[in-house]
Amino acid sequence: MRGLNIKYEQAVRKWLLRSGMSAQFGARHLARTIQKEVFAPLSEKLLGGDIEEDSSVLVKLQPGRTGLDFVRLGLE
Repeated sequence: MRGLNIKYEQAVRKWLLRSGMSAQFGARHLARTIQKEVFAPLSEKLLGGDIEEDSSVLVKLQPGRTGLDFVRLGLE
């Protein structure tokens, strides 16, 4: 996403790989998973004003590994 610096916890990377790899479709399914689980929710947060352009965001795994949380970095 343009204007955002997105950082991922290592657990998120592993979760996305596990959720997005498919023996039948390979990496194409991974791209869809990243779109659905990362870019779509971040777009909603940008449109809603929860995250501003040119900010840094940390993507974290929710407790229970049920989904992702997005934390804006650099707020003081």
